[in-house]
Amino acid sequence: MAKTNKEEQNITEQAPLPMVVVDQKGKIVERNEAMKQVFIFDEIKDYDFFALSGIRLEELKDAAENKKSRVIERNDRVFRLFVRRESSSENSNLYVYFLDITGYETLKVQYENEKICVARINIDNYDEMKANTSPETQITVRGKVDKQIRAWASGIKGSLVSVSDSAYIVYFEKRYADEIIRSKFSILDEVRKIESGADFPMSLSIGIGIDGKSIQETREFADAALDLALGRGGDQAVVSQGSKIDYYGGKSQSVEKGNKGKSRVIAHALERLLKQSDRVMIMGHRNPDMDAFGSALGMVRVCQMMGYNANIVLDEVNDTLTEIYRNAQEQGNYSILKKKRALEMITPDTLLIIVDTHRPSYVECPELLEKTDKIAVIDHHRKAADAIKNPLLSYIESYASSASELV
Repeated sequence: MAKTNKEEQNITEQAPLPMVVVDQKGKIVERNEAMKQVFIFDEIKDYDFFALSGIRLEELKDAAENKKSRVIERNDRVFRLFVRRESSSENSNLYVYFLDITGYETLKVQYENEKICVARINIDNYDEMKANTSPETQITVRGKVDKQIRAWASGIKGSLVSVSDSAYIVYFEKRYADEIIRSKFSILDEVRKIESGADFPMSLSIGIGIDGKSIQETREFADAALDLALGRGGDQAVVSQGSKIDYYGGKSQSVEKGNKGKSRVIAHALERLLKQSDRVMIMGHRNPDMDAFGSALGMVRVCQMMGYNANIVLDEVNDTLTEIYRNAQEQGNYSILKKKRALEMITPDTLLIIVDTHRPSYVECPELLEKTDKIAVIDHHRKAADAIKNPLLSYIESYASSASELV
């Protein structure tokens, strides 16, 4: 039996929280004086609840039936709404209570803002600059780069630690992360303007870690992000926020060099990409030779050692590879897909690893390049003008004798 208006008025007056009664048409039929804390209007009776709150009648009913709560911001306050039916009847009025959670929400925002983020900064070509300039120039250039990095850290009120002549760590609060991202890491452009005295510009690689469960995990995010930035050729910033990765910059041509530590960097970056992919496909160039097929087999084993399965995309082989191709199939350790099947299976989250070439027109199946943005390149040929655009990982080292050596 529905309650009378007098009974509903008594219920609302006795309620310890701001409260309204909403009828089946979505109209407010009763309210208490405490509702002035929520809405600035003197009289809200007979008003449409949706017009005042932005919450539809169907949403109120769903909240009542499934014991859900809704949150709204009104009158510079934040309220959590709890909804109950007047009775078990589906046609009964709805009682809506408003719990002020402004203090809780403010504390939650403050907690988020004060989370510690970590930035790893690396001067990409510091060793090359030292090898190609006079001691006086080295001091001058190093001082200018250091000044830019310290100014950037100061702008986000960060705590900067100089790890070495070419590496820094910055600890800063999350409240400044959006500001850094909005600027698209303008520090990269500022450092690039510095005259190095050599035939290449100065550049930075930056890895940002955000939202780790601890400072240690956030630091690990930053380490992995820096590995990705270095693996993509440097002169860029990578932001790692858990499983979300964003890339900024990358305008300079990377300096080709042999670096014993780079394989470790590439391995870390590759593992990061594998974790974020639903499957892995490996592809060499058309009419593959022993290096293209051998490096593809090697990459399958690398993926397997990291705990991931991988497929080689290949339609046919020439006489030179017939025996090794047959052995690979007989072992059962290598999955080889025809191009048609690979095109059916690939998704935007597939990691496509290209070996022994970096030119789109040379690969076994160029159409696969259009199906995913997650592309890694491992090659030993000198970089050509028509190289694959913006791979997530680029390991192109012309000093190497083969792609297999790099793998």
